[in-house]
Amino acid sequence: MQIIAIGHKARQGKTTTAHFIAGSPKGRGLIWGISDGIKVVARATEGMGIEHDKPLLQKVGLAYREDDPLVWLKAWEGTIVDQGPIDWVIVPDMRFRNEATFFRQKGALLIKVTRIVHGVPFIAEDRPADHPSEVDLDYWDEWDMDIRAGTLIQLKARIAVAMLTNAEHLLQPVPQHGNWPGKIEAADASAPQSD
Repeated sequence: MQIIAIGHKARQGKTTTAHFIAGSPKGRGLIWGISDGIKVVARATEGMGIEHDKPLLQKVGLAYREDDPLVWLKAWEGTIVDQGPIDWVIVPDMRFRNEATFFRQKGALLIKVTRIVHGVPFIAEDRPADHPSEVDLDYWDEWDMDIRAGTLIQLKARIAVAMLTNAEHLLQPVPQHGNWPGKIEAADASAPQSD
């Protein structure tokens, strides 16, 4: 199974990138984010409605991570395994170093997307900019691709170029019939959490 994990800050174009890439592959796959599990929990335990409450999602996500740094990766992995054999999955919301390490160990392609506004990286104002989910990957330097764009047109053009120049890495189905490439081990928790 091919995995593409996209990071890292809020409102950069990660989901747009995921949907754009997902429009071209063959085989069976899905877009499933780490935060999809957080949304389920926030709705069930915190009363979050259909609209996403970004600060609440950060609060819930971090609270559960404090008890178990791998909790959301375990939820993500379980959901993927429940799908049966699939050829590819795109993760549109990789936000932490242990997530990047986990996906790297799974052989994932790691893509950083940065929205540029007035010549500088965009910072979302609808949530705390210093939250660990916003800064934990700031100094991660093991990206396979770094896509920077100021407009939606630029973003799609740069993704298209990346897809053409890196076609051998982008969603080429890998034969796999129900065998998940390894489970999450407690040792993954020792991965650096922040600089």
